[in-house]
Amino acid sequence: MLVESNPIRTTTQNGRVGAATRYAMNAAMSFSIASLCLFRVWTEAPPFANTAYLSHTRVPPLGAYYSALCLNLAILTIFFMVIRCWPQWNPARWTKWLSDAILGFFLLLSLSSIRIAYSAQVKFLSLSYSIDRWGGLVTLSLVFTLLVFCLFAVIRAANQVRRLLRYVLVALAPFAIWNTWDALHCAGTSSADQWKDPPSRGFLPASTSAKRRVVLIVFDEWDYRLSFPDRRNGLQLPAIDRFRNGSLHATQAQPPGTNTTSSFMSILRDDRSQPPEALVETTLTPPGRPPNEDKHSLFAKLARNHLNAGVVSWYVPLCRIYGANLSACEWHPYDLVNPLYTNSTSEAMKAQLWDLASPGVLTGWLPTPRASRHIETLKRLQSAAVSMTSDPRLSFAMVHLPTTHQPFVWDAAKRRISVRSPSLSSYLDSVTLVDQQFDEIRRSMEQVGVWTSSTVILTADHSQRTKTIAGGAKDARVPFLVKMAGSTSGRIYERPINTVAAHELTLKALDGTVATQEDLVRFLNAY
Repeated sequence: MLVESNPIRTTTQNGRVGAATRYAMNAAMSFSIASLCLFRVWTEAPPFANTAYLSHTRVPPLGAYYSALCLNLAILTIFFMVIRCWPQWNPARWTKWLSDAILGFFLLLSLSSIRIAYSAQVKFLSLSYSIDRWGGLVTLSLVFTLLVFCLFAVIRAANQVRRLLRYVLVALAPFAIWNTWDALHCAGTSSADQWKDPPSRGFLPASTSAKRRVVLIVFDEWDYRLSFPDRRNGLQLPAIDRFRNGSLHATQAQPPGTNTTSSFMSILRDDRSQPPEALVETTLTPPGRPPNEDKHSLFAKLARNHLNAGVVSWYVPLCRIYGANLSACEWHPYDLVNPLYTNSTSEAMKAQLWDLASPGVLTGWLPTPRASRHIETLKRLQSAAVSMTSDPRLSFAMVHLPTTHQPFVWDAAKRRISVRSPSLSSYLDSVTLVDQQFDEIRRSMEQVGVWTSSTVILTADHSQRTKTIAGGAKDARVPFLVKMAGSTSGRIYERPINTVAAHELTLKALDGTVATQEDLVRFLNAY
């Protein structure tokens, strides 16, 4: 006997299945969009971040960071789910277009996040690289043309584009779920112990005052050409000029590397047999591994000679790498690289969402949480630098300050801290801040009574690398000024010199082999 089906019930069941399918598809798409929006946050934490990246991290992403990431995923997924379902609840034509516009905007933000995450590996994805290579007008024209083409394609083939995006986002959902599972696992297993710096050895009980002293001051991305030969009219650097008049001033100094880490590793190891990049790979200690026991480093040599050494470092984790050979050490990370790692879930959530709201193109323009932390880091580093360079117990003090590195945070006209746009005038304002910071360091050393007895080396890790900020022309030269202990006369040194010479110069100045300006010239000529 055949049982007649109820067409009303069948239709109702099919409608429910169809509605459930649509909601499941919308949920999968919303979850994928939320994961893409937080793509850069994903890539800056284990297990997704690479070892070299984490090596420059001081505070690890603890459970609060991953918890915040999962909560932000849930909030964004619900938000996008509401936007996706809005046209179904209110089938007016304008709601569909507005829904598509909102989702399209966030997809553009997520593409910008992906672009920033991979700009180091694929150079043309970096706007600064493209502007340097092709010029600002060409780059902006290409970006504008691409946006117009995408908009035209969306308008002409809206249904096809919508269908394609739907399939792609649904296909990405399983990968997003897997990433979330990894984040939840890391939230329960992450520990701060592997990020701890090894304890410093403390001060040696030799004497309260070092017999000879060397102070090495490095300003990040300080450009020689813009500060000296091509100095703009009105740019006043009284403290730097005063120091230059009483020191050896090299006009053809080149750094050993093209970036901060390679330059520092080259100077600290004085190994000219390997490329700077190879030194980074063999020396930089990632979290979770034993401290580096590099016997050829400058700090290891000073320790073997029973000399106290101190470091104030930015970005390069010198305390983690060489802390066991240092009497005192303080370092801070580059706050624009890492999102805010904190024990507070609410703070981490705000930092991650702001990271989405302020893509890299705006980082140098807006007072973002990262820029605010950069300002606080700069203040702490300067305070530590004044203290470290004036400590008479230290035979060697090295200071690395990010004053002339983006974001530029000094307004010279108003003489106050302020986030500035990435431009030549903003960079030159930061150069005036270099002058003020150096003047503060010198005055502190003079008050303590260690300025005259100290050999002071003033230099940079590399020049200004962004062509537009450098005024349209890049010059690899960096400042290299050396005042020998007791010297008051100035001298221009015009031969080419690599600043890796600071390694051997420090050792020879401390053992008395290079004691006068004439000794310094002979040393540089033979180097």
